[in-house]
Amino acid sequence: MISSKSYTLDPRPHYPLLITAKRYWKPDSPYVNDPSALTLIFAHGTGFHKEIWEPTMDELNVLLEQNTRGVKVREMWAIDAPNHGEAAILNEDVLKWGYEPFHGRNTHALFTYSSRALEVE
Repeated sequence: MISSKSYTLDPRPHYPLLITAKRYWKPDSPYVNDPSALTLIFAHGTGFHKEIWEPTMDELNVLLEQNTRGVKVREMWAIDAPNHGEAAILNEDVLKWGYEPFHGRNTHALFTYSSRALEVE
């Protein structure tokens, strides 16, 4: 069974927009606390939202359970673009002034400033 938890990060003043992300993991996985296991990051295209990846993650988990090659995945994260999904609602006022659509800054901010805002069990 895959668990998930939603997060909102406010990296201001380093980045002007709020970031929404969702973490997916298997609590019973032998890799959940393995520092050498992979963290997979999913970003969506224009017109979608972070949950678009959930069917893909489900299929990926089936393949990982059958894994015989030693691929270890600790967790997966799906991130909303700042002008899509939940993030668009939270950033509505800022987005009225314009937005430079570079999703990479959003992803970088999540993992750069998350240690002080995201409390992951």
